Amino acid sequence: MAEYRNRDTGEVKTGGQVKKIHSNTSFSTVVDTFADLGWDIIGQVTKPTPSTNLKHVTRAGVEQVGGKWVQKWVESDIFSGPTQAADEAAYLQGLNDAKAAVIRTKRDKLLSDSDHSQLDDSPKDKVAWKSYRAELRALPSHANFPDLLPGDWPVEPT
Repeated sequence: MAEYRNRDTGEVKTGGQVKKIHSNTSFSTVVDTFADLGWDIIGQVTKPTPSTNLKHVTRAGVEQVGGKWVQKWVESDIFSGPTQAADEAAYLQGLNDAKAAVIRTKRDKLLSDSDHSQLDDSPKDKVAWKSYRAELRALPSHANFPDLLPGDWPVEPT
């Protein structure tokens, strides 16, 4: 949705809000009626990605860049105050726990999918499959857990 900045007051409004203010005006698709009424269009800027998990990016009005008005974004800490360190640690632990749960679910599915390899009448190489399944069970103790890389996962025997 397009936004506009009033040249006199600096207030920012959507196109619909400006049209309501100037309800007796016919807005042209050929001429820039907004500019004629003293409103400059605000260019949209892609919201930046936060630099860490402990930051967030919020809209902070508009700013002039190269003679054009654009959206302004600022990055700030998610947590602040006297409990900031504890809050950050708890938040990061929660993210870690969520990642670990996803990894365990994937691992459990691979274990379940390989149960058949341990049946007495299975034509599979039981030793190779037993080793594979042991490596799957050991994943939570892997040095990179829960941030496992593709090469950290055991390879299913053929």
